Amino acid sequence: MNMQKDRLFYAIIGLLTALGAFYGFSASPEAETAKDASPEAVPAVITAPAEPVAEPEKAVAKPPAAPATLTYERALELYGKYRIQFVSCHGNPGQMTLGKGAKLMLDNRDKKAHTVKVGSVSYRLASMGFAIATVREVGTLNVTCDGGGAATVEVQP
Repeated sequence: MNMQKDRLFYAIIGLLTALGAFYGFSASPEAETAKDASPEAVPAVITAPAEPVAEPEKAVAKPPAAPATLTYERALELYGKYRIQFVSCHGNPGQMTLGKGAKLMLDNRDKKAHTVKVGSVSYRLASMGFAIATVREVGTLNVTCDGGGAATVEVQP
């Protein structure tokens, strides 16, 4: 009799385990999808295209972006190395190399306003004023002050 009770006990435990496993599987989201899905309703696996391997960036100077309100002192902090200063419409330094999309400071130190053109873009600089220019054209850009040659900027891609 004892042996029969042991077998019955193990049979009940086995049955309960099987029911628990069945219930656990049928309650999972994967099971719901699998039992209700027809071949047409199963979405195809879509993989994203592999990202292109980026080329190593060339060491081209790119100063930080200009804040909305910028004092002269703050502009010097941000763009001191990327600045062309104009005195009597002469640009100093006379040549600079930047990357496409870089910003530079155009700094008028005259008591007279000037129109400075970098490539095809003109900037009106007030007396003792400045502007932040963005170079968008690749190649050698002429920088003119009131129509005369003042400097060049080499813009690399």
